[in-house]
Amino acid sequence: MNKIKEILDWYNQFNNTDIVIKTKTKEFNFEIRNKYLPHLLGLQYSSINKLRGVRLYSFVYNKTEKELYNLIKINNENRLEDVKLRINNFKYFMENLDKAIIYEKTNETTKTKSNFFMVKTEKNKYLQLGVVKNDDLTDYLETFFVRKDNLYFKNSNLSEKVESIEKYDMLKNKFVPFSFDEIKNEMLNSVEYGLNENENIKLHKEVNFDKLTSFNFENFTFYPIKKLEESEINDFYDNSILDSLNYLMIREKFKINLNSNRKNNDVENYFKEKFDLIGKDAIINDFSSKIPSKYKDYDLFYCKETRSLYSISYSGLAKYNKYDSTKLREYITINLNKSLNIDKGVRL
Repeated sequence: MNKIKEILDWYNQFNNTDIVIKTKTKEFNFEIRNKYLPHLLGLQYSSINKLRGVRLYSFVYNKTEKELYNLIKINNENRLEDVKLRINNFKYFMENLDKAIIYEKTNETTKTKSNFFMVKTEKNKYLQLGVVKNDDLTDYLETFFVRKDNLYFKNSNLSEKVESIEKYDMLKNKFVPFSFDEIKNEMLNSVEYGLNENENIKLHKEVNFDKLTSFNFENFTFYPIKKLEESEINDFYDNSILDSLNYLMIREKFKINLNSNRKNNDVENYFKEKFDLIGKDAIINDFSSKIPSKYKDYDLFYCKETRSLYSISYSGLAKYNKYDSTKLREYITINLNKSLNIDKGVRL
């Protein structure tokens, strides 16, 4: 197995992709380029000729993993374990980039040019992607490494969660939701954002997400927003079991490969059948079990990746597509500890 070549081939699908990553106060814009990947992985240490860019990429691509590790051992033996850590963690980190936290560099003694680090903690290790942010809005990924300490960003005044990752879609002529994770990205490709840019900004001004405890459900990140009062229940309800999150639940349970070329009606009928087979109660209970205990009575949830508001309905996760700028809209919800009452004007 040549894990290095596997990473290069996997990364190739994103080549020349424009990416935007946003946090509460920061925005990073960079282009994914194949020729920069070997440097992120530390593979420049395999050569004594200081190869860069396309030349380094070609050199690395035509070597086996064993050959590259042997060259690093010969030319830069003290870097070998560091490079192996990068190779073993890079793909996982990128696929979970949406769970990273952004810090400013605080260690001025390092030669690293990165002034920001995207960090994910994993098994007592800090997976760190270094980003150089320029004043001209042209940012770039400089390095990736794994350490057991936070030496590069210790006592950083900035600590912000990644709120969104987007890529530029040339056909749609706009930025769209994106993930380096294949399954999650396939789901994101199937839907538009629930909230537009302005609505999302207003929501984040009204709700302090940094103080909320998020939870993961089927690879998506949810934030409990609020408990709805009885007076807030109305019929603004988009009850679609074919929302991307329900697709994902079905795919995970049945290991189904979605086919984007299928006709919409075929896809709809197929997933209706599978959804019924799983059982609505099982999906509801599965989602409810992931909610942190202090939020068990909450009804309204925000999904970071789809930028949508959801509640639990008798048919799964129901997505809301309306938002009032002055306050959280009075969205409908079905409380799990209450019986469904059709006579109250609830439209399902």
